[in-house]
Amino acid sequence: MKRRQLTAAKARQILKAGRLHGKPITAAQRILLEMAMTDHRRPARRRRNPPEGRVMIGDEVEKIFYRKGQQHDCDEKCKAADHRFVHTFTSKFPLWGYEDGHLEI
Repeated sequence: MKRRQLTAAKARQILKAGRLHGKPITAAQRILLEMAMTDHRRPARRRRNPPEGRVMIGDEVEKIFYRKGQQHDCDEKCKAADHRFVHTFTSKFPLWGYEDGHLEI
Protein backbone atom coordinates (compact mmCIF):
# COMPACT_ATOMS: atom_id res chain seq x y z
CA MET A 1 0.00 0.00 0.00
CA LYS A 2 1.37 3.39 -1.03
CA ARG A 3 1.80 5.93 1.73
CA ARG A 4 0.12 9.31 1.20
CA GLN A 5 2.36 12.34 1.19
CA LEU A 6 1.79 14.99 3.83
CA THR A 7 0.48 18.23 2.36
CA ALA A 8 1.62 21.66 3.54
CA ALA A 9 -1.90 22.47 4.73
CA LYS A 10 -2.13 19.30 6.82
CA ALA A 11 1.35 19.89 8.30
CA ARG A 12 0.34 23.45 9.24
CA GLN A 13 -2.84 22.11 10.87
CA ILE A 14 -0.91 19.53 12.92
CA LEU A 15 1.66 22.11 14.03
CA LYS A 16 -1.08 24.51 15.07
CA ALA A 17 -2.78 21.83 17.17
CA GLY A 18 0.55 20.73 18.66
CA ARG A 19 -0.58 17.11 18.73
CA LEU A 20 -0.31 14.10 16.42
CA HIS A 21 -2.54 11.05 17.01
CA GLY A 22 -3.47 12.47 20.41
CA LYS A 23 0.12 12.78 21.64
CA PRO A 24 2.31 15.90 21.86
CA ILE A 25 4.62 16.51 18.88
CA THR A 26 8.27 15.61 19.41
CA ALA A 27 11.14 17.80 18.23
CA ALA A 28 11.92 15.40 15.37
CA GLN A 29 8.29 15.38 14.24
CA ARG A 30 8.21 19.18 14.38
CA ILE A 31 11.23 19.37 12.06
CA LEU A 32 9.61 16.96 9.59
CA LEU A 33 6.36 18.92 9.65
CA GLU A 34 8.17 22.20 9.05
CA MET A 35 10.03 20.61 6.13
CA ALA A 36 6.71 19.45 4.67
CA MET A 37 5.43 23.03 4.80
CA THR A 38 8.27 24.44 2.67
CA ASP A 39 7.91 24.50 -1.08
CA HIS A 40 10.82 22.69 -2.73
CA ARG A 41 9.80 23.62 -6.27
CA ARG A 42 12.02 25.85 -8.33
CA PRO A 43 10.88 29.47 -7.93
CA ALA A 44 9.34 31.09 -10.98
CA ARG A 45 11.41 33.67 -12.81
CA ARG A 46 10.32 37.24 -12.41
CA ARG A 47 9.35 38.87 -15.66
CA ARG A 48 10.68 42.29 -16.46
CA ASN A 49 8.42 43.12 -19.36
CA PRO A 50 7.39 46.75 -19.11
CA PRO A 51 3.70 47.52 -18.88
CA GLU A 52 2.48 48.87 -22.21
CA GLY A 53 3.41 52.49 -22.83
CA ARG A 54 5.76 52.71 -19.85
CA VAL A 55 9.51 52.96 -19.34
CA MET A 56 11.72 51.81 -16.48
CA ILE A 57 12.77 54.71 -14.27
CA GLY A 58 14.73 52.83 -11.61
CA ASP A 59 15.92 49.31 -10.87
CA GLU A 60 15.10 49.21 -7.16
CA VAL A 61 12.61 51.11 -5.03
CA GLU A 62 14.03 51.24 -1.50
CA LYS A 63 11.95 53.83 0.38
CA ILE A 64 8.87 55.92 -0.13
CA PHE A 65 8.31 59.17 1.76
CA TYR A 66 4.68 60.24 1.91
CA ARG A 67 2.23 62.44 3.76
CA LYS A 68 -1.27 61.37 4.67
CA GLY A 69 -4.04 63.58 3.38
CA GLN A 70 -7.46 64.26 4.79
CA GLN A 71 -9.94 61.60 5.87
CA HIS A 72 -7.63 59.24 7.75
CA ASP A 73 -7.74 57.90 11.32
CA CYS A 74 -5.20 60.04 13.12
CA ASP A 75 -3.56 59.07 16.43
CA GLU A 76 -0.88 60.71 18.60
CA LYS A 77 2.03 59.20 16.63
CA CYS A 78 0.52 60.45 13.38
CA LYS A 79 0.13 63.98 14.76
CA ALA A 80 3.66 63.97 16.23
CA ALA A 81 5.10 63.04 12.82
CA ASP A 82 3.09 65.84 11.16
CA HIS A 83 1.27 63.12 9.16
CA ARG A 84 4.54 62.28 7.31
CA PHE A 85 5.76 58.71 6.98
CA VAL A 86 8.61 56.67 5.49
CA HIS A 87 8.04 53.15 4.20
CA THR A 88 11.15 51.00 3.69
CA PHE A 89 10.59 48.06 1.35
CA THR A 90 12.10 44.67 2.14
CA SER A 91 11.72 43.45 -1.45
CA LYS A 92 13.24 45.67 -4.08
CA PHE A 93 11.24 46.13 -7.26
CA PRO A 94 11.62 48.21 -10.42
CA LEU A 95 9.87 51.55 -10.81
CA TRP A 96 7.96 52.16 -14.02
CA GLY A 97 6.71 55.47 -15.33
CA TYR A 98 5.44 57.09 -18.50
CA GLU A 99 7.57 58.50 -21.27
CA ASP A 100 6.48 62.05 -20.45
CA GLY A 101 8.07 61.64 -16.98
CA HIS A 102 5.08 61.27 -14.65
CA LEU A 103 4.46 58.35 -12.30
CA GLU A 104 1.30 56.52 -11.37
CA ILE A 105 1.37 55.21 -7.80
